[in-house]
Amino acid sequence: LDKNDSPPRFQNLPLVFSVSEDLAVGQTVARITATDPDTLGKLEYTLLEGDAPKFALERETGLLKLRDTLDRETEDAYRLKVSVTDGIQSTETTITIQVTDTNDNPPVFAEPAYSFDIPENAMRGFHVGVIAATDPDVGTNAAVTYTVISDWANDVFSLNPQTGIFTLTARLDYEEVQHYILVVQAQDNGYPSLSSTLTVYCNVVDLNDNAPIFDPMSYSNEIFENAPINSDVVTQVTGQSTTANAIVDSIRVSFNPVANKFLPSEFSTQSDFVDIRYRYSIHFYFLSNRTTRSRDKRTVGIVILAIDCRTIVLILTGHRRGRDVRRLRSNGRIEYSITAGDENEDFQIMGNGTIRTRRALDRESKSSYSLVVTARDCAMEPEKRLSSTVQVTIVLKDINDLAPEFVTPNETSVAENIPINTVIMAIKAIDRDEGRNGYVEYQLDNQGSSTSPFTIGQADGLLRVSAQLDRETKSSYELNVIAKDRGDPPKSTQSRILINVLDENDNSPIFDPKQYSAAIAENASIGASVLQVSYSTSRIMSNSDQEPYQVEEFLFIRYESFWPLRKKALDIFDPKSLLAAFKYLPALARMIEDLCNQNGFQNGCTT
Repeated sequence: LDKNDSPPRFQNLPLVFSVSEDLAVGQTVARITATDPDTLGKLEYTLLEGDAPKFALERETGLLKLRDTLDRETEDAYRLKVSVTDGIQSTETTITIQVTDTNDNPPVFAEPAYSFDIPENAMRGFHVGVIAATDPDVGTNAAVTYTVISDWANDVFSLNPQTGIFTLTARLDYEEVQHYILVVQAQDNGYPSLSSTLTVYCNVVDLNDNAPIFDPMSYSNEIFENAPINSDVVTQVTGQSTTANAIVDSIRVSFNPVANKFLPSEFSTQSDFVDIRYRYSIHFYFLSNRTTRSRDKRTVGIVILAIDCRTIVLILTGHRRGRDVRRLRSNGRIEYSITAGDENEDFQIMGNGTIRTRRALDRESKSSYSLVVTARDCAMEPEKRLSSTVQVTIVLKDINDLAPEFVTPNETSVAENIPINTVIMAIKAIDRDEGRNGYVEYQLDNQGSSTSPFTIGQADGLLRVSAQLDRETKSSYELNVIAKDRGDPPKSTQSRILINVLDENDNSPIFDPKQYSAAIAENASIGASVLQVSYSTSRIMSNSDQEPYQVEEFLFIRYESFWPLRKKALDIFDPKSLLAAFKYLPALARMIEDLCNQNGFQNGCTT
């Protein structure tokens, strides 16, 4: 006889198993086996040490099962100590469980946004800057590819898809474009791939590469032949440039050498009378005070008039496009009026030539105005009154006074088993402001609720599935989507999106209860109800299904095609027909078969 004198031994040592981090709870991780040379005793397995909350070991089968979800990024390996015993002898060993990676993490940028400053004289090939994103996964799941997904400025900048380096591919001009806004996507190489987006701001740094510009482009004035000494000829000469480098710090004056009739400093006559036959030209030079000395030249034409032909000439001061208010000057008592371009009477002109607004202006309704201003003198004789006109252009600058507006529907549907990272809806909001004030970004407001199984692209507004959906757990979701512009301060709008989870036939019917029993009288009439079996299903029919909506279905078994169960009638009763009638109830069929056997119909019943 055998004696239990040998301990059991584990097979296939060392015990090393690999398991994917997305293995479902309750699934088998590994099967541990051992042998015992003795024939006595029954082997039982025990988990001695290790991460018990994560794993469970079945005592009799040796099946190691998962009790909680795994995350390779948190823990990539586990060591468990197990033992096997035959009731007397036992053996211990260590199991190593290696967690393999799945693509469950999107790339993460090192910064929430990037901003690069580029001098406007930078040459093609200039290294603008570098962006970086990391993926906590491993292998191909962590390999990141960069792409510019916005349409603007693709011909100005080039992005290396592997290194994330931005390179300049075209010449820049601050006077044309001061800022470029790019939307960049970082996508891993896993399957299915995951991605993240962010915004890159490229700012063009201004250089002093433009000369000052006289405004207006030419000057002319008229002076009466009896003008006294030191009377004004040109009251003010102004200049402008498109950049902050255009600080005019000096004016140099040169003359056509005609009798030295003008002073460089005061621009005034030096003789008692000036002959009407003379015309004079004065050349002005504007010089900037930056390193690059640039200048502009203009001619002022002065016409000497007879004393009895007084004319009023308007001289516009401080004119720069984009100003809301403008002041006009002239030599004499003048009456000003706006004679064209102000149909809605948005402006008024004061007695001193200052143009003011009558009401609040809205750039989104009208972005610019072109006014015609008329100046008329106050001669004693009305028929001798003279006038002159000038065109004033007013360009309204944008302020962030409008919030984004959603233009997409607020309800959609999605199947319950849709793959993660699938786009289910493109949410769109528009902002009628311009520049940064009109650039819209999106986010989900998850305050006061659990983690949502959805994510939204910050720049593109694409709504994606980020976790598994189950209609039987939750049939709909309400998301609060926020659209926010980049104004200072920013404005935002919220929209509540309803997402309905569509049902799929992924649950089997369930009998309730699981066992049935029934009794039938031997003299029951045909058509009598024997048993009602019910089952339930969690499936919900859609509106397009042809079947009616129902949650429960019933199966009726009726006593139909067999004779009353009397012993004297069994000689004309066909047992096979009775068994066929109850083929869906094996227990009842066995009961009828026993009844047949008791009454001498063994051969017929077995058939």
